[in-house]
Amino acid sequence: MTDFVRVENDGPRLLASNYWETEQAAAGYWFASINAGAIRLLMPAAQGLNLPEMQTGRRVILARGAIPIIDRQDAMELTFDDGSANPYRLFLCLEQFDRLPGVEDDGRQDLELIIYEAGPREVLRLSR
Repeated sequence: MTDFVRVENDGPRLLASNYWETEQAAAGYWFASINAGAIRLLMPAAQGLNLPEMQTGRRVILARGAIPIIDRQDAMELTFDDGSANPYRLFLCLEQFDRLPGVEDDGRQDLELIIYEAGPREVLRLSR
């Protein structure tokens, strides 16, 4: 990512961000910002059509490792677990995060995933 993304927080809530004015957002790339026990996904307008698939998830599973489908040896996969054999999966490069989850976050069940669209306006909240 080339543009510097600024975020303004109130604990886990995202109050403001310039993300939606960046080249990355215009190109359709997600951005993840982590703060106060929440992973906030900033959704580019072009990805809004995927939101209904994500909304079927009851929880989100976050995994880090090699993801051949995007030709990355180290990336993140977010699985929106809906109990089906083919849940919605989102793949993010590490550069799409403002910081990565720490080792202390491994196995935590109290983390939340919050998706924001431009505004910012919260459009989905799930547990990890």
